[in-house]
Amino acid sequence: MVKLGVMEQNETIRKFIPPRVVDSIISGVNIIEKHPFLLIFPVLFDVLLWLGPKINIQAPIMRLYNQFLFDMERVYALYNMPANIAEPLYELQEPLAEFFSSYNLLSLANTFPIGIPGLLSNVNTSVSPLGTSQLIELSSVGNIVSAVFLLTLIGIILGTVFLHFAAPKNSEDQPRNIFKQLLNSLAYSFVLLVMLVAGFVVSSFLSSFFAIFLPIFGQLVLFFLVTSLVVLLLPALYAVIPIFMYGQPFYQAILTSYKVVGLQMRFKLNDNQTIIISPRILTFTMAIFILYQGLNIVWLKLPPIDSWWMALGILGHAFTSTLVLVSCFDFFQKMCEWYHKLTQNEVC
Repeated sequence: MVKLGVMEQNETIRKFIPPRVVDSIISGVNIIEKHPFLLIFPVLFDVLLWLGPKINIQAPIMRLYNQFLFDMERVYALYNMPANIAEPLYELQEPLAEFFSSYNLLSLANTFPIGIPGLLSNVNTSVSPLGTSQLIELSSVGNIVSAVFLLTLIGIILGTVFLHFAAPKNSEDQPRNIFKQLLNSLAYSFVLLVMLVAGFVVSSFLSSFFAIFLPIFGQLVLFFLVTSLVVLLLPALYAVIPIFMYGQPFYQAILTSYKVVGLQMRFKLNDNQTIIISPRILTFTMAIFILYQGLNIVWLKLPPIDSWWMALGILGHAFTSTLVLVSCFDFFQKMCEWYHKLTQNEVC
């Protein structure tokens, strides 16, 4: 009788073990096999970055930075401050010029978390198999601001279309309105940006306060606070999934995400049984991050950027990025089912 009771208890606990990461990745491969057209989105975006024109912003940015240096010199002279204080700013001048000389503003269309993933977003594509790329130079800061806003908006719109087709249908009777998804995507992106900015401002303020007494301690406080911020906001990144899979408004999607893939570790099965499980979202996120970034190194290092063989890297990245995306949808769906089975609370 005692042995039977122990077996029943182990079976009950085994029943409530959360979904495995590997199962979702395997399901992602199967989904791509059934819907290979999803690869078109990241492929076309990378081809545009690779072979299309480049938007260069070096001239207005460096004019603005040089003006900033000039104004700083006047401030130092006005208050009789040592001139060598500005040396780090002057040392930054050359690296900034080099960076913006090859930076393509079109990369801003690679918005996150709602956007089309791009392999070449941060790669110098000034030379391609077609030769030297055409440059479109923006002449003023106002043009840059307008272009940044427009490209970000286009990135979110294209990302909405991509996620609309990538998200599996939860129910045939539940229509998914892409226009509502777009509005919720815009609102969600704004809320997430505010949360990130507020978190980093508070972290910077607190670390600066402690740095007054001991600089190294201030750096440690900043590292701890930023790490904590990333971990605490991690479930919010997955709020994209309820928006597209279940048609939830952005605020409900954020709450759903924190319930389903939040950082809760203690679950009560009944009056006598409680299980403690490490947050599976941390394991899943680490796994897909290593998979995505690790293979990106392969896609970028093997073929040269000015060779047509780069097309293989673009295709490989399209498969990897789409695999990560559909695996996220599958993992979240399985976590919803697990959460419902565990708490009898249907939130998805």
